[in-house]
Amino acid sequence: MPKQIGLIKIKGKLGDTSFYKSKDGYLVRDKGGVDGQRIKSDPRFQRTRENMAEFGQSAKMGAELRKLLAPVIQKIKDPRMANRLTAKVREAINADVSHPRGERLLQDGDLSLLQDFDFNVLSPFSTTYFGSHARSIDRATGDVDVTVPVFDPEDYLQAPTESTHFRFVVGILEWDISGAASKLVVERSSYLPKNAATTADIVLSGSITANTTKPILVVLGVEFAQQLNSVNYALADSGFMAARVVAVEV
Repeated sequence: MPKQIGLIKIKGKLGDTSFYKSKDGYLVRDKGGVDGQRIKSDPRFQRTRENMAEFGQSAKMGAELRKLLAPVIQKIKDPRMANRLTAKVREAINADVSHPRGERLLQDGDLSLLQDFDFNVLSPFSTTYFGSHARSIDRATGDVDVTVPVFDPEDYLQAPTESTHFRFVVGILEWDISGAASKLVVERSSYLPKNAATTADIVLSGSITANTTKPILVVLGVEFAQQLNSVNYALADSGFMAARVVAVEV
């Protein structure tokens, strides 16, 4: 490793040369790595090209899914969400058995692997709401229902101390993976006090395209708020919001 011995101390880059400080003093190193053109053409990098192609698709599809579901999940600030979702999408792509490696497609993979994906690993849905829920998807009519049955919030909800109220939100996504005709329907319940004795059945319903052949994803979440003078204010700390993929219909 080249080492600077002069009086002038430099940090940063100069052309392909980097100057930096370490425990051994000020050091110099040249830019390394494999030439990009070689990766694109050298047969020895065939596996690398295949991995790059499928990783790129995973990242693109993960970003698209986050964008489509933004009205439901945009308040969640899990710093690892994007990476975790990309990894899960990659698993789904890897399940495609109809195309060779490097050409596998998400739409021909196993989308059911997205089932139970938590968008907030800091506040998983199962440790925020301990009760049950039911969902019904009717492709013929396009009607989708999610029902949260009667429950006692004090026993079945892990609500943040500063909150006074909560509500459920559902996102129903008709996902056009290879095109631009996706459709998202969002429904929210009314706010309910977290110290209520029991709730009534909470039914969230939405309609997508009748007889659609596109994959359907259903996301269920819980949002918290603090009520002041009859106005509900969403908590500034969105780390408490939980949302999960509760159904995948392909």
